[in-house]
Amino acid sequence: MMGEHGAVATASVVEEAPRAEGRSSLARIVGRRMIVWLIVDLALVGAFIASYILISMTPLPQSSIDALISKYEQLRGLVKGLEGIPLPILIFANNAMVTLAAYIPFLGIAFFASTMYWTARVLQLVAVVTSCTLGVSKGLVSVSYALLLLITPHTYLEFFAYAIALYQNARLCYLLVKRRWGEVRQEVRIYLVSIPIALGFLLLGAYVEASLISMFTKATPAYSLPSPQKLHQVLQTCLHNA
Repeated sequence: MMGEHGAVATASVVEEAPRAEGRSSLARIVGRRMIVWLIVDLALVGAFIASYILISMTPLPQSSIDALISKYEQLRGLVKGLEGIPLPILIFANNAMVTLAAYIPFLGIAFFASTMYWTARVLQLVAVVTSCTLGVSKGLVSVSYALLLLITPHTYLEFFAYAIALYQNARLCYLLVKRRWGEVRQEVRIYLVSIPIALGFLLLGAYVEASLISMFTKATPAYSLPSPQKLHQVLQTCLHNA
């Protein structure tokens, strides 16, 4: 009996060894990918800020204003409907949707580019209103927002998650197009492992961002979100005086 049990135990160890080696290999690959993801993260932050500055130098088209007002109206209704939900959860949910969409093979990269374009347009709109309200140069406000993005830690945490999604998407699509099936299986494993890692960075970034927003709002008087009609009126006045 002892010999039989010993044989079973030996067989179990032999079967478990390749699995343990596979997990160790995957961990090493993910560790090396962290460096690549960090490089992509910094490149994305730089590219987004450069794109925002370039976009802010162009006129804000009327079609973009109408689209942004429409999006604002939807967002305002959503915020009112979600009152009581912690701000970090709202921030995380929004960024998680962007990240998970960026993971979609082939389509995710285009979706992310579109999202970043409209984010830059929103910042441009805010810069126009801020410069008009404070009576300062729109260029100065735009540069100030760009610097703010550079120094806030949640920018890098959130863009790190975006970098993971975009890199893994591009890497997997490259292997599929090249039909390198032997590498696809391993890449799919890394692809799946990277998702909770990206979401973890997003969650941390959401709490950091919510903390900064909380500190800012405590230093400013409480206010309610303006109606879409009021925002449109302010915008038109600011653009007319620009």
